[in-house]
Amino acid sequence: MEARKFFSEPTLTAHRHFEALRAFYHEGLRADEAAKRSGFSPAYFKKLRLEFNKQLKAGVAPFFQVKKMGPKKRNTDEEVIAQIVALRKQNYSIQDIRAALDAQGKSLSLDAIDKILKAEGFAPLPKRTRRERLALRGENPSARL
Repeated sequence: MEARKFFSEPTLTAHRHFEALRAFYHEGLRADEAAKRSGFSPAYFKKLRLEFNKQLKAGVAPFFQVKKMGPKKRNTDEEVIAQIVALRKQNYSIQDIRAALDAQGKSLSLDAIDKILKAEGFAPLPKRTRRERLALRGENPSARL
């Protein structure tokens, strides 16, 4: 679609609503003319105007709403973050940290743990052998081989 047609022939419903209301309130067209220009029935256009005015009185901007951004800070408790850091200092992997937290009834995703560790300045652990992983868990590595 070319830019000129975007404004002269709106296809989105919200855009058509905006243009009809703009023609009525800003350009001073009669209600039936604004409705006809936008392809609405006079009854629908009346309903549209009533809803628009109701939203304005409620302090809601019906068009061009500001998007809400996501959370600005982490929602994880400082106690849990401290525990994650302490476990990483003991060479626990992300999966091991998650298992330890799950055992205490504290559920956290692997991604959340990874982000916390990166924010705290930890680099990823180097790859470990199966023996090293089992030894870390307190299991006898030679018994399982």
